[in-house]
Amino acid sequence: MNRHITTIGAAAALGVALSLAPVMANAAPLATPTASSAPQASGSSVTSVAQRVVAGRVVLTVQVSQPGFYSVRDAAGHEVDARQSDASGTVRLIVFGSGKAAEQFTVVRDGETATTPVTVAFGDAALPAPIDQSSVQQIEAMNRAVLAGDVDQTIDYTAQPGATVRVTVNGVTTSGVAGADGIATVTSAFAAGENAVSVVQTLNGVSSTPSTYSYDFS
Repeated sequence: MNRHITTIGAAAALGVALSLAPVMANAAPLATPTASSAPQASGSSVTSVAQRVVAGRVVLTVQVSQPGFYSVRDAAGHEVDARQSDASGTVRLIVFGSGKAAEQFTVVRDGETATTPVTVAFGDAALPAPIDQSSVQQIEAMNRAVLAGDVDQTIDYTAQPGATVRVTVNGVTTSGVAGADGIATVTSAFAAGENAVSVVQTLNGVSSTPSTYSYDFS
C-alpha cells in the first residue's frame, strides 16, 4: 500500500475557486499531551507514546530506541498510518476517530513481532469533519454551471459509513448519509459570488467539529 495519508480533498488545492479557513482556527485548543499507560512490550523498540488532539485528529508522539518505519494499527490489525522515525528517535503518527470516545490501537516497528498497545482518547476528535472531495475540474464545472443559473450542485464528502452529513450553504442546510464506501452525496444551492459552507457529520449521537470554508463563483 502507499504509506501516506491525505488530509484534504483536491478542492483545497484550488486557490481561485475555493477558500479554506485555517484548520487550526476551527479546532479546539490543543489538549495536554497524555502519556500512554501501556508498558513497553517485550522486544518492542517503542519506549513511550504520548497523544494529543490537534485539529480534529489525534497525534501520537512515539519515542523509539531503534530507527525504522513504524505504523499504528487499529483493533482489526489494519494499518492506519506509518512513518519513518527521525534522527531524535521520534515518530508522529495520526489517527482519526470513528465516533467512539476511545479506541484501542497498537504501534509496531517494521520487522518486529512485538506490538505496543495504545488506548487513544479522542475527546473533541471523536469524529473528524467530513472532507469535500471536489476536484479542480469539478469546481470549475460548478463555477460555470452556477453562473449560468444552474444553482443546485452535488458534492461528495468523505465521512464514516452510516453517518449523516449536514451541509449548510449560505444558511440553508441539506443532508445525506454516507454509504458503506464512506461517501455522502449532498446537493446544495449555491449563488454567484461568495458562498459560505459549513459541513458536519453525526454518527451514534456524536457530531464532528464543523469544517468551514467558502466557494467563490465569479
